[in-house]
Amino acid sequence: MRRDGDQASSQTPLERLTVADAALLMGVSQDAVRKRIQRNTIRWDKDAEGRVYVYLDASETRQATDQDASKTPLEIMQDQVEYLRRQLEVWQEEARRKDHIIAALTERIPELEPAREPTPEPRERREAATEEPSRGTDTPDETDEPRSPWWRRMFRG
Repeated sequence: MRRDGDQASSQTPLERLTVADAALLMGVSQDAVRKRIQRNTIRWDKDAEGRVYVYLDASETRQATDQDASKTPLEIMQDQVEYLRRQLEVWQEEARRKDHIIAALTERIPELEPAREPTPEPRERREAATEEPSRGTDTPDETDEPRSPWWRRMFRG
């Protein structure tokens, strides 16, 4: 049983390959080759025992082998390791830079804290002015504990 795809026959010789071999030479998965067979976009046939063979011309197989023929798997892995090392160096430099920024900001925190606190003299004046608060207001006394956050007051009761 022979089924040809929509591709026209060319004068180049075709190689008869198993699905696994065709996938390897084309640089795709076996499922991709099977999908091409199912869509009838690649030349194929099935023998009497049910094995499927794919026919590829030299240009289709050469594409995958030319890309990887110049490099061995070891060289490919070495390239990937080198790439990852460069990425690691970039990330380390960025982390170092951020650490310097954080250190500089934390050194400035003591400088900023005294500027935020009011001097004791204005506080005494404010306390003297608010010694007799009205009972119907929502403002807390300065002598009471600090107010809880609004969301605790909201969900408390």
